[in-house]
Amino acid sequence: MDNNYFIISTTSKTVITIYYYEHTNLTKKKIFYPVCFLVPLYNFDIIILLLVRYIKICNCSTEHKIYLGREIFKAQISLNLCQKYIQN
Repeated sequence: MDNNYFIISTTSKTVITIYYYEHTNLTKKKIFYPVCFLVPLYNFDIIILLLVRYIKICNCSTEHKIYLGREIFKAQISLNLCQKYIQN
């Protein structure tokens, strides 16, 4: 997989929060903030369309995209079942 990473959390019973962190070279001493996506639970298609529009995610490896989709799906299931979501 590439060096970029995602943190997925469920902030409420209807919203999934996805943070995208881009790998940076620490010697440049620049501060990089994550890109944050707040997406509604009710429609998986909206989540995918939102992520596809962000070009840097399109540059991620296929393995990383599959992982992201799997984790978003797990977050949706955990919210539907009123359980706590823990990212792998």
